[in-house]
Amino acid sequence: MSTFAPDAVKRLVDHFDQNRDAYLSGNYNEAQLRLEFLNPFFTALGWDRNGRTSCDQTYRQVVDGRQPFPHLLST
Repeated sequence: MSTFAPDAVKRLVDHFDQNRDAYLSGNYNEAQLRLEFLNPFFTALGWDRNGRTSCDQTYRQVVDGRQPFPHLLST
């Protein structure tokens, strides 16, 4: 079975492997992880991480932790 990963994702994996001990040391925090790995990872997969699509707020990804359609969750 072969898998496909964008080159940017492969570079992120290589970067992690080269510095694995530092990342697993306990001194690497969530904000650093987000900036160095998660944001570039999702961007490489085509996600609009910065809201640049300028679509209506109703259709944007939830980024602030609120439920997008709270009225649908009430029972």
